[in-house]
Amino acid sequence: MSAGASAASKIFKKGFDLSTQRRMAMAIFGVGKRKVWLDPAKLAIIAKAKTRESIRELISKDVVRVIPTHRGKHFGRVTEQQIAANPVTKRIKAQYAQKSTPTLSTTLNTEAAPAAASS
Repeated sequence: MSAGASAASKIFKKGFDLSTQRRMAMAIFGVGKRKVWLDPAKLAIIAKAKTRESIRELISKDVVRVIPTHRGKHFGRVTEQQIAANPVTKRIKAQYAQKSTPTLSTTLNTEAAPAAASS
């Protein structure tokens, strides 16, 4: 156990309630309580912070931080640029561009032409 961890456990035993400070930091950062990190070596200083302004000062001094969210490889949606850069997508789009699909106007014109020719 490191010296900082043992000092932190002694401070917790003294009865510092940091739930208010953690709640204010959560509101400032806009994250949940598991994402707020309080420096275990400076819990006495954190306990003295009673206002949002004092919490902001501790944030600027890096005593209170946000634990970064791990984002995996498949987070979010695929962007249009990623789709356009994909060689398979390019090949499929080229295949569809080469095919001439009949539209409603071309089918109506071809059906109407034989009827006009027969009369």
